[in-house]
Amino acid sequence: MAKLSLIFALYITTLCVLRTDANIGAGENTPLFRDLCALVALADHQNVESHEAASAISQAEEILQLNMTISEDAWRLMFRKKADGTEWHEEMPESYSNHAEWKALWPAWLKSAKAAKDDESAKAVLKRFGGRELTPQQKKALWKRIQPIAARALAAITTLEELRKAEESEAAKQAQKTIQEAVYGEAKTSAETLTTGGTKLIKGSAKSNTGAACSGSGSTHPASTVVATLLCICSTSSDEQKACVNPSTPLTQWTDGQDGAVSKWDEFKKHCVVNSQATASGPEIPHRLAAIRESLKSSWGSAYLGAFRQTNCEGDQGNGICVQYTGYDAKTPTAFEAVDWVKNLTKTATALEQAEEAKKKSAIIGQQTKQEIEATKAEALIASLETEVQAEKIQPVGSQPPTSSLEKQLKAENECNAAGDDQKKCKDLEGKGCKYDASKTAGQKCTLDEEAKKAAQKAKEETEGKDGKTNTNTTGSNSFAIDRAP
Repeated sequence: MAKLSLIFALYITTLCVLRTDANIGAGENTPLFRDLCALVALADHQNVESHEAASAISQAEEILQLNMTISEDAWRLMFRKKADGTEWHEEMPESYSNHAEWKALWPAWLKSAKAAKDDESAKAVLKRFGGRELTPQQKKALWKRIQPIAARALAAITTLEELRKAEESEAAKQAQKTIQEAVYGEAKTSAETLTTGGTKLIKGSAKSNTGAACSGSGSTHPASTVVATLLCICSTSSDEQKACVNPSTPLTQWTDGQDGAVSKWDEFKKHCVVNSQATASGPEIPHRLAAIRESLKSSWGSAYLGAFRQTNCEGDQGNGICVQYTGYDAKTPTAFEAVDWVKNLTKTATALEQAEEAKKKSAIIGQQTKQEIEATKAEALIASLETEVQAEKIQPVGSQPPTSSLEKQLKAENECNAAGDDQKKCKDLEGKGCKYDASKTAGQKCTLDEEAKKAAQKAKEETEGKDGKTNTNTTGSNSFAIDRAP
């Protein structure tokens, strides 16, 4: 039994000797060095902003502009504060509050109304769809024909507006600046001179040696940049200078921490060469970050990036040529994840991925919208070739044409709104159902009274009842539906 105990003790002693005597060797941090250098290279990459969603929105808006151009006058005038088109209702007037579903659609309609505010503007819109002059009846026929197309265009705009937020997000726009700051601590490229004293590369003050510069936790970690991290895993204060590279001219030791960081990087960056075709908008950032995370090793409440033997990351070949993250917990790894360069590159990678996905989806919708425009041009051609009698007989798809009662209501509301806040003018219009209400929003105090609105609605319902048809339009099936849009 004593013999077995002696053998076991000798075995443990041997392991301890191997652990402390096996110094860090040449090339031990080379794979990690390559991953960090790949991130450094991204600071010189020029990200190109894309605007696929905005382009597709413009195409869809052309369809809505045509739809507005050929709509009834009563509808088009509804968006004007002044009849001459010098002032517009930028928000839906309270007088139309009984049409709650209009509020979300008002901005798109208003933009279309402004695009067709006069004859010249209307002609320009028509020109884009074939350039043919249309009679009132032909316009009416075309309006009926394109309602399903207009509905899809409006739905596309709603989707594209959300995609544009991702494609043109502030994080995506600022990606290049964020990457540069993550790499160097300031928005600079490899060709520019870094701030002397290492105060941008290494966070904090009094980081006068390798150990002080390479140990910390989370947002206060001194090695707050990619370059600082690279220096910690490649530069030493001892004899081993080949942990990352093996140049013909031996590298010098790094013993002055923050003060010597910039000059040390100038010595190292010539060896930090990677494929220049790497792009920040592709999978490069998440790919490299994943590899770096996999390199982390934890021991006694700390995590280590790079070669570690014992004690700390002071650049000694017998202890550690590494970065230490104190207070590390694998379940909540903020000691590493909250370090400035890690946190900011992670956020940027997510933003760029979302922007790229939004770009692809927007491009698909854009192609579909181009096809819708061609279909609309074909409908415009058909309408221009029809006689007025044929045009009158055409029935709309999925909707009913504006009833005279609705047109009268819109016209009456426009007349009331034109009086604005002038109480005398509003009183003169009482015979037309106008009523002055001082509690209403400025500019909208003269409105059509509720009795007049109810009378118009009743007349409309009676008209629908005569032909046995019920209006079932929604914004999903008709972008300019009765009681919702022209």
